[in-house]
Order: sequence, then C-alpha cells, then structure tokens
Amino acid sequence: MTEAVHFRVIKTLTTRSFFDSPAYIYSIPQLLKNCEIFQQFCHRHSLFGLYSVKALSQPDILREISNFVTGYSVSSVYEAKNATESSMDNNLKIHLIAPLILERELIEIKKYCSKVTFNSYFQYEKFAPFLLSSCELGIRVNTGISLVESPKYDPGNPETRLGIPIEEAATLFGEGLLSHISGIHFHTNCESENLDELGKNINSIIPLIQLMGAQLKWVNLGGGYYFDPCHSSQEFDRSLQRLNDCLPAVKIYIEPGTDIVQDCGFLFSTVQDVIKKDSRYIAVLDSSINHLPEVFEFSFLPEVFCSAQTRSDTECIVELAGRTCLAGDIFGQYEFPSIPRIDDQVLFFDAGSYAQVKATTFNGIPLPSSYLLIDEGNLKRSNKSGYEDWIKTNS
Repeated sequence: MTEAVHFRVIKTLTTRSFFDSPAYIYSIPQLLKNCEIFQQFCHRHSLFGLYSVKALSQPDILREISNFVTGYSVSSVYEAKNATESSMDNNLKIHLIAPLILERELIEIKKYCSKVTFNSYFQYEKFAPFLLSSCELGIRVNTGISLVESPKYDPGNPETRLGIPIEEAATLFGEGLLSHISGIHFHTNCESENLDELGKNINSIIPLIQLMGAQLKWVNLGGGYYFDPCHSSQEFDRSLQRLNDCLPAVKIYIEPGTDIVQDCGFLFSTVQDVIKKDSRYIAVLDSSINHLPEVFEFSFLPEVFCSAQTRSDTECIVELAGRTCLAGDIFGQYEFPSIPRIDDQVLFFDAGSYAQVKATTFNGIPLPSSYLLIDEGNLKRSNKSGYEDWIKTNS
C-alpha cells in the first residue's frame, strides 16, 4: 500500500466529516492500479488471469475487476452466481474450484460455470457424467510442497484434504480412470512474494503433464502470491517455459485474490469510549474484531491511522478494542503521541481481502456499511446493513 493512497483516503474522511461508522471503504483508483499490474504480469508471461472471488465478493468491486481478467475463480454456487451477474457486460468465464460439490447444486453449476475442478476422485466419478456436456472438467492435485507455516492455512500440506496427491493422480490417469479430465489445478501458498516457490510447484507437476499429453488443455497455477513488478524469478520463468515446451497449446491460468484487493480496502471506525487502565488507555471503537476477523485468527497488528496521531501532547500506549462482549475483541496496542478522544477517527489499512467476506454480526452488532472511494473526495455508498439483514441470518 502506498502512502499516497493512505493520504487520499484519510484526507477524504477528515475533510468531509464522515459520520457513517463503521464502514468498509474501497479505493477504486488503487484497485485499478493493482488490476493493471496483474494484467501486465499475465501478458508478460502469456497467462490467463482470473480473480479469486473468495477474497472480496462485493459486486461493485467485481464489476471493476471484470475489465482486466479473463474470468473468475469461485468456490461455491453463490460466488458463481454473483460473479456471473457482476460481469454480464464482459461475458467472463467462471471456474468452479470447490472442496465439495453437492448434487442439488448441479443445475446451477451447469448454468454458471464453464470449468469445474474436482477435489477428489470420488467427486469426479460421481458428478462428471452430469457436467461433461456443459463444462470442461479438471482435477485438483496436491504437489506435497508445504510452504505455509501454520497447518490451518497451508493448502499444500500433504496431509490436507485439498487435492489428490500427484502420485495418485498419475496412477489414475495411467489406468484411464480420469478420461474426461482436461485440466489440472494446484494451490499451495498464501500471501507469498517468492515466485521461486511457484516455480518449484510447476516443476513438480511436469511429469504428470507429460503423462496426460494431448488430453490436457489447461493448467491452473492457483493463487497465494503478490505480483510486484519489481520482483522477478528465473525459477518461475524457467518452469513456465518447461511447461510450455511440454504442451505448447495448453492454456495456463493464475488466480490471485489478496494481491488485487488487499491494499484497496479500509475499515473506518470511531472512538466511542476511553478507559484508563494502569499505564495504558483503552479506546473502545464502534466496530469489532469481527469486522477484521483475520487480525484475530492470525494475531497480527494491523496498520492504523488515528486522529490522535495528528496531535502531540501526551505520549501513551493505546489499546484499540471493539464493542462486543468478547474479552478478546482487541485490535492491538499502539504508541500514540496523544490520548484518544471521543469521536476520534480510526482507519485500519489493508482491509480489502478476507474482511467483509468473513465478517460476522456477533452480539447483534451490524456489519459495517460499504463505500467506494471513486477519487479523492468522492465517496459512493454501496451498501448499508440493518436489523432486517441481521434477523434474516438468525431466523
């Protein structure tokens, strides 16, 4: 996230006396910049870019992204329908990659999805006959290359349920049991800047690709990477070349989510109470950790701006806390140059991915409103949650 984007959002909120709190705010200029960088990366490497809808599924955001990608990667029928309705002008293709498909979903899957990737041989064997006439079929493989420290978030863990081990997939292909499969997919990383790791994964599937031969029409490299134009990887470039040398006609897809939307999103909140506790102050916000759930899951300290940082009178330790009865409803502790005051504005950065999609209404606390920052000073409300929304989810 650039300081310029921070400044534009902060300036817009402070000069407009923004009162709709809490709120998710999405910077469209930053989103478009990220999309352009990703599009250039794909062009440079002859890749077909997909956006992974699970990171942020806000329809207005999907419509903006639709101008830069060839399709969407979805994990459910709801995501598929949302992606379809949000990209009708561009007629983008929808790729379904789900750990589990249910029989009652088949009609809608056929309606919305052009490609369906199965997670297991059982799912393939059960549903391929129903989908073969309208969808290209793929299988997810697990390369066994574990790259993420926590097993909870490591899709490449050999012990996970996600994907068929490469050796098993090779056996199934060799025995002719995957005759309707035309694509393979793997996804093994999370928020990595190291494309060497992706290169190693590509190299690991080369023998399987050679085994499949002309049956293989496409490969999906998954997501979990940042595509910084300043970063390069000879390992990645060489592995892509090897893949293309094996089967020049194969389409290669890649499907980031966080890379595109993370730094375009913010959570805006305001201080509603200040409690003195020994040597620190607790600023209670009108938001909740449930609106930034990955802060709680991963126990990291989010980057933040607070109005108290614009004053300089009393250096202090400030704990930013949420309004639910959960004792752990705490965003973290910060050093501020001034004691927070009631109605001070608080802005959490990098809230674009896995915030709104994971947010909950625990304690009956409504979800934040949603705004698009079109340009500096121009905010457009996209959605506001109310009691009716809450009661529906609890009925």
